[in-house]
Amino acid sequence: MQSFKLFSLGLSTLSLSLIIGGLTTKQPPLIYGAAVAQLVDVGLKTNRRRYLEVAPEELDKAQQLLRSVQAERDEALAKINPTTQFLIDSERQVKDALIEQLKKTNDEAFGMIDTARGHTAQLARQLKMAAQHIVQLESYYYNLVQGRADSRRLFLESLQNVECRLIVVCPWIPEWLDDYVIEELQRVLSRGASIEIGWGHLGDVGGKLNQLSWNALLSGHKSEWYSGLYKLQRLSGDITFKLIGTHEKYYVVDDQFCVVGSHNFLTSNGRSPEREVTIHTNNPQLVKQLIMNFEQSPAY
Repeated sequence: MQSFKLFSLGLSTLSLSLIIGGLTTKQPPLIYGAAVAQLVDVGLKTNRRRYLEVAPEELDKAQQLLRSVQAERDEALAKINPTTQFLIDSERQVKDALIEQLKKTNDEAFGMIDTARGHTAQLARQLKMAAQHIVQLESYYYNLVQGRADSRRLFLESLQNVECRLIVVCPWIPEWLDDYVIEELQRVLSRGASIEIGWGHLGDVGGKLNQLSWNALLSGHKSEWYSGLYKLQRLSGDITFKLIGTHEKYYVVDDQFCVVGSHNFLTSNGRSPEREVTIHTNNPQLVKQLIMNFEQSPAY
Protein backbone atom coordinates (compact mmCIF):
# COMPACT_ATOMS: atom_id res chain seq x y z
CA MET A 1 0.00 0.00 0.00
CA GLN A 2 2.88 2.40 0.82
CA SER A 3 4.60 1.54 -2.47
CA PHE A 4 1.42 2.30 -4.34
CA LYS A 5 1.18 5.68 -2.66
CA LEU A 6 4.82 6.55 -3.60
CA PHE A 7 4.18 5.43 -7.13
CA SER A 8 1.11 7.58 -7.38
CA LEU A 9 2.98 10.59 -6.01
CA GLY A 10 5.80 10.08 -8.50
CA LEU A 11 3.39 9.67 -11.32
CA SER A 12 1.59 12.85 -10.42
CA THR A 13 4.87 14.77 -10.20
CA LEU A 14 6.04 13.40 -13.52
CA SER A 15 2.77 14.18 -15.19
CA LEU A 16 2.88 17.73 -13.94
CA SER A 17 6.46 18.11 -15.14
CA LEU A 18 5.58 16.83 -18.58
CA ILE A 19 2.58 19.07 -18.85
CA ILE A 20 4.57 22.10 -17.84
CA GLY A 21 7.38 21.09 -20.15
CA GLY A 22 4.96 20.59 -23.00
CA LEU A 23 3.44 23.89 -22.47
CA THR A 24 6.90 25.45 -22.41
CA THR A 25 8.29 23.60 -25.42
CA LYS A 26 5.00 23.49 -27.20
CA GLN A 27 5.27 19.72 -28.03
CA PRO A 28 2.14 17.87 -29.34
CA PRO A 29 -0.08 16.36 -26.59
CA LEU A 30 0.01 12.82 -28.03
CA ILE A 31 3.72 12.58 -27.39
CA TYR A 32 3.26 13.43 -23.79
CA GLY A 33 0.27 11.02 -23.47
CA ALA A 34 2.32 8.12 -24.70
CA ALA A 35 5.03 8.93 -22.28
CA VAL A 36 2.56 9.00 -19.39
CA ALA A 37 1.01 5.63 -20.39
CA GLN A 38 4.46 4.08 -20.54
CA LEU A 39 5.27 5.46 -17.16
CA VAL A 40 2.01 4.10 -15.68
CA ASP A 41 2.65 0.63 -17.05
CA VAL A 42 6.10 0.58 -15.56
CA GLY A 43 4.68 1.69 -12.20
CA LEU A 44 1.97 -0.95 -12.14
CA LYS A 45 4.43 -3.70 -12.88
CA THR A 46 6.75 -2.50 -10.20
CA ASN A 47 3.92 -2.26 -7.64
CA ARG A 48 2.61 -5.73 -8.56
CA ARG A 49 6.03 -7.26 -8.08
CA ARG A 50 6.42 -5.62 -4.70
CA TYR A 51 2.87 -6.70 -3.68
CA LEU A 52 3.57 -10.32 -4.59
CA GLU A 53 6.69 -10.17 -2.45
CA VAL A 54 4.74 -8.82 0.55
CA ALA A 55 1.45 -10.85 0.14
CA PRO A 56 2.66 -14.22 1.59
CA GLU A 57 3.85 -12.53 4.73
CA GLU A 58 0.55 -10.67 5.15
CA LEU A 59 -1.39 -13.83 4.44
CA ASP A 60 0.54 -15.72 7.13
CA LYS A 61 -0.18 -12.96 9.64
CA ALA A 62 -3.88 -13.14 8.76
CA GLN A 63 -3.91 -16.91 9.20
CA GLN A 64 -2.18 -16.62 12.58
CA LEU A 65 -4.73 -14.09 13.67
CA LEU A 66 -7.56 -16.38 12.50
CA ARG A 67 -6.07 -19.32 14.42
CA SER A 68 -5.81 -17.19 17.51
CA VAL A 69 -9.43 -16.15 17.23
CA GLN A 70 -10.49 -19.76 16.72
CA ALA A 71 -8.48 -20.84 19.78
CA GLU A 72 -10.14 -18.18 21.88
CA ARG A 73 -13.51 -19.29 20.57
CA ASP A 74 -12.78 -22.94 21.36
CA GLU A 75 -11.61 -22.00 24.85
CA ALA A 76 -14.79 -20.02 25.44
CA LEU A 77 -16.92 -22.89 24.16
CA ALA A 78 -15.04 -25.30 26.40
CA LYS A 79 -15.99 -23.17 29.37
CA ILE A 80 -19.58 -22.75 28.25
CA ASN A 81 -20.30 -26.37 27.25
CA PRO A 82 -20.15 -27.97 30.77
CA THR A 83 -22.52 -25.35 32.13
CA THR A 84 -24.80 -25.75 29.15
CA GLN A 85 -24.71 -29.55 29.49
CA PHE A 86 -25.43 -29.27 33.22
CA LEU A 87 -28.42 -27.07 32.47
CA ILE A 88 -29.62 -29.51 29.81
CA ASP A 89 -29.20 -32.49 32.15
CA SER A 90 -30.92 -30.63 34.99
CA GLU A 91 -33.78 -29.70 32.73
CA ARG A 92 -34.12 -33.30 31.59
CA GLN A 93 -34.07 -34.60 35.17
CA VAL A 94 -36.69 -32.08 36.27
CA LYS A 95 -38.80 -32.93 33.24
CA ASP A 96 -38.53 -36.69 33.90
CA ALA A 97 -39.36 -36.17 37.59
CA LEU A 98 -42.41 -34.10 36.70
CA ILE A 99 -43.57 -36.68 34.18
CA GLU A 100 -43.12 -39.49 36.74
CA GLN A 101 -44.99 -37.49 39.38
CA LEU A 102 -47.78 -36.77 36.93
CA LYS A 103 -48.03 -40.46 36.05
CA LYS A 104 -48.13 -41.39 39.73
CA THR A 105 -50.74 -38.74 40.48
CA ASN A 106 -52.74 -39.86 37.45
CA ASP A 107 -52.61 -43.50 38.57
CA GLU A 108 -53.63 -42.54 42.11
CA ALA A 109 -56.47 -40.43 40.76
CA PHE A 110 -57.75 -43.29 38.60
CA GLY A 111 -57.38 -45.64 41.56
CA MET A 112 -59.46 -43.32 43.71
CA ILE A 113 -62.01 -43.04 40.92
CA ASP A 114 -62.22 -46.85 40.63
CA THR A 115 -62.56 -47.16 44.40
CA ALA A 116 -65.25 -44.49 44.43
CA ARG A 117 -67.05 -46.30 41.61
CA GLY A 118 -66.86 -49.55 43.56
CA HIS A 119 -68.21 -47.88 46.70
CA THR A 120 -70.92 -46.20 44.67
CA ALA A 121 -71.93 -49.51 43.08
CA GLN A 122 -71.92 -51.22 46.48
CA LEU A 123 -73.96 -48.41 47.99
CA ALA A 124 -76.39 -48.61 45.06
CA ARG A 125 -76.81 -52.35 45.66
CA GLN A 126 -77.36 -51.77 49.37
CA LEU A 127 -79.89 -49.06 48.67
CA LYS A 128 -81.66 -51.34 46.21
CA MET A 129 -81.74 -54.13 48.78
CA ALA A 130 -82.96 -51.71 51.43
CA ALA A 131 -85.69 -50.48 49.10
CA GLN A 132 -86.73 -54.06 48.37
CA HIS A 133 -86.69 -54.83 52.07
CA ILE A 134 -88.84 -51.78 52.78
CA VAL A 135 -91.30 -52.91 50.12
CA GLN A 136 -91.37 -56.36 51.67
CA LEU A 137 -91.83 -54.94 55.14
CA GLU A 138 -94.71 -52.86 53.89
CA SER A 139 -96.31 -56.02 52.53
CA TYR A 140 -96.07 -57.75 55.94
CA TYR A 141 -98.37 -57.11 58.83
CA TYR A 142 -97.54 -56.62 62.49
CA ASN A 143 -100.63 -56.77 64.64
CA LEU A 144 -100.55 -55.92 68.33
CA VAL A 145 -102.98 -58.05 70.34
CA GLN A 146 -103.80 -56.92 73.88
CA GLY A 147 -105.52 -58.83 76.66
CA ARG A 148 -106.08 -62.52 77.31
CA ALA A 149 -109.47 -62.67 75.60
CA ASP A 150 -108.16 -61.43 72.25
CA SER A 151 -105.04 -63.57 72.59
CA ARG A 152 -107.15 -66.72 73.10
CA ARG A 153 -109.44 -65.76 70.20
CA LEU A 154 -106.42 -65.39 67.92
CA PHE A 155 -105.04 -68.76 69.03
CA LEU A 156 -108.28 -70.59 68.23
CA GLU A 157 -108.57 -68.86 64.85
CA SER A 158 -104.97 -69.78 64.05
CA LEU A 159 -105.66 -73.48 64.73
CA GLN A 160 -108.24 -73.41 61.98
CA ASN A 161 -105.62 -72.18 59.46
CA VAL A 162 -103.03 -74.92 60.04
CA GLU A 163 -102.37 -76.96 56.90
CA CYS A 164 -99.11 -78.84 57.48
CA ARG A 165 -97.35 -78.04 60.72
CA LEU A 166 -98.12 -76.38 64.04
CA ILE A 167 -95.37 -75.55 66.53
CA VAL A 168 -96.57 -74.60 70.02
CA VAL A 169 -94.18 -73.51 72.78
CA CYS A 170 -95.64 -72.90 76.22
CA PRO A 171 -94.01 -73.74 79.58
CA TRP A 172 -97.16 -75.17 81.21
CA ILE A 173 -99.86 -77.57 80.05
CA PRO A 174 -102.17 -77.61 83.11
CA GLU A 175 -104.94 -79.98 84.06
CA TRP A 176 -107.49 -77.23 83.42
CA LEU A 177 -106.66 -77.21 79.71
CA ASP A 178 -110.21 -76.81 78.39
CA ASP A 179 -111.96 -79.27 76.09
CA TYR A 180 -112.54 -76.72 73.32
CA VAL A 181 -108.79 -76.34 72.77
CA ILE A 182 -108.42 -80.14 72.83
CA GLU A 183 -111.09 -80.46 70.14
CA GLU A 184 -109.48 -77.83 67.90
CA LEU A 185 -106.10 -79.55 68.21
CA GLN A 186 -107.69 -82.85 67.20
CA ARG A 187 -109.19 -81.20 64.11
CA VAL A 188 -105.71 -80.04 63.14
CA LEU A 189 -104.41 -83.59 63.40
CA SER A 190 -107.39 -84.96 61.53
CA ARG A 191 -106.52 -82.74 58.55
CA GLY A 192 -103.19 -84.56 58.33
CA ALA A 193 -101.09 -81.80 59.88
CA SER A 194 -98.47 -82.37 62.56
CA ILE A 195 -98.32 -80.77 66.01
CA GLU A 196 -95.06 -80.25 67.93
CA ILE A 197 -95.27 -78.98 71.50
CA GLY A 198 -92.34 -77.55 73.46
CA TRP A 199 -92.99 -77.45 77.18
CA GLY A 200 -91.53 -77.52 80.72
CA HIS A 201 -90.51 -74.60 82.92
CA LEU A 202 -86.91 -74.85 84.09
CA GLY A 203 -87.73 -72.89 87.22
CA ASP A 204 -89.96 -75.73 88.45
CA VAL A 205 -86.90 -77.94 89.00
CA GLY A 206 -84.83 -75.22 90.64
CA GLY A 207 -83.36 -73.99 87.36
CA LYS A 208 -81.13 -77.07 87.05
CA LEU A 209 -81.03 -78.75 83.65
CA ASN A 210 -79.68 -81.99 85.10
CA GLN A 211 -82.91 -82.34 87.09
CA LEU A 212 -85.22 -81.48 84.20
CA SER A 213 -87.27 -84.57 83.26
CA TRP A 214 -90.81 -85.72 82.58
CA ASN A 215 -91.01 -87.53 85.88
CA ALA A 216 -89.70 -84.56 87.87
CA LEU A 217 -92.36 -82.24 86.43
CA LEU A 218 -95.31 -84.66 86.36
CA SER A 219 -94.72 -85.85 89.91
CA GLY A 220 -93.33 -82.68 91.43
CA HIS A 221 -94.91 -80.04 93.63
CA LYS A 222 -96.44 -78.35 90.56
CA SER A 223 -97.65 -81.47 88.85
CA GLU A 224 -101.11 -79.94 88.24
CA TRP A 225 -99.44 -77.46 85.88
CA TYR A 226 -98.41 -80.36 83.65
CA SER A 227 -101.12 -82.96 83.98
CA GLY A 228 -102.81 -81.60 80.84
CA LEU A 229 -100.17 -83.58 78.95
CA TYR A 230 -102.20 -86.70 79.57
CA LYS A 231 -105.12 -85.18 77.66
CA LEU A 232 -102.90 -84.28 74.72
CA GLN A 233 -101.28 -87.71 74.64
CA ARG A 234 -104.71 -89.22 74.03
CA LEU A 235 -105.11 -87.27 70.79
CA SER A 236 -105.00 -89.25 67.55
CA GLY A 237 -102.49 -88.19 64.95
CA ASP A 238 -98.96 -86.91 64.49
CA ILE A 239 -98.31 -85.11 67.76
CA THR A 240 -94.95 -84.96 69.56
CA PHE A 241 -93.73 -83.41 72.83
CA LYS A 242 -90.34 -81.81 73.44
CA LEU A 243 -89.25 -81.03 76.98
CA ILE A 244 -87.00 -77.97 76.53
CA GLY A 245 -87.11 -76.05 79.84
CA THR A 246 -88.47 -72.68 78.75
CA HIS A 247 -90.49 -69.63 79.65
CA GLU A 248 -91.21 -68.75 76.03
CA LYS A 249 -94.75 -68.38 74.69
CA TYR A 250 -95.17 -68.56 70.93
CA TYR A 251 -96.64 -70.64 68.14
CA VAL A 252 -95.96 -70.92 64.41
CA VAL A 253 -98.56 -71.91 61.80
CA ASP A 254 -96.85 -73.65 58.87
CA ASP A 255 -94.48 -71.02 57.48
CA GLN A 256 -97.29 -68.48 57.16
CA PHE A 257 -97.23 -66.51 60.41
CA CYS A 258 -96.18 -66.58 64.03
CA VAL A 259 -97.53 -65.23 67.32
CA VAL A 260 -95.22 -64.21 70.19
CA GLY A 261 -96.34 -62.76 73.50
CA SER A 262 -96.66 -62.91 77.27
CA HIS A 263 -99.90 -64.91 77.39
CA ASN A 264 -99.79 -68.58 78.44
CA PHE A 265 -102.43 -69.42 75.84
CA LEU A 266 -102.65 -73.10 76.88
CA THR A 267 -103.36 -72.26 80.54
CA SER A 268 -105.96 -69.52 80.24
CA ASN A 269 -109.53 -69.54 78.99
CA GLY A 270 -109.42 -65.82 78.35
CA ARG A 271 -111.80 -64.72 81.09
CA SER A 272 -109.09 -63.23 83.30
CA PRO A 273 -108.69 -59.40 83.11
CA GLU A 274 -104.92 -59.68 83.58
CA ARG A 275 -103.01 -57.63 81.02
CA GLU A 276 -101.17 -59.44 78.22
CA VAL A 277 -99.57 -58.31 74.98
CA THR A 278 -98.93 -60.34 71.82
CA ILE A 279 -97.44 -59.67 68.37
CA HIS A 280 -98.96 -61.38 65.35
CA THR A 281 -96.89 -61.16 62.13
CA ASN A 282 -96.29 -62.88 58.82
CA ASN A 283 -92.71 -61.63 58.46
CA PRO A 284 -90.96 -64.69 56.97
CA GLN A 285 -87.67 -63.93 58.69
CA LEU A 286 -89.27 -63.96 62.12
CA VAL A 287 -91.24 -67.08 61.24
CA LYS A 288 -88.07 -68.83 60.08
CA GLN A 289 -86.11 -67.75 63.17
CA LEU A 290 -88.78 -69.09 65.55
CA ILE A 291 -88.87 -72.41 63.69
CA MET A 292 -85.09 -72.67 63.95
CA ASN A 293 -85.25 -71.66 67.62
CA PHE A 294 -87.58 -74.59 68.32
CA GLU A 295 -85.73 -77.14 66.19
CA GLN A 296 -82.34 -76.27 67.71
CA SER A 297 -83.57 -76.39 71.30
CA PRO A 298 -82.20 -79.50 73.07
CA ALA A 299 -84.74 -82.01 74.33
CA TYR A 300 -84.60 -83.52 77.83
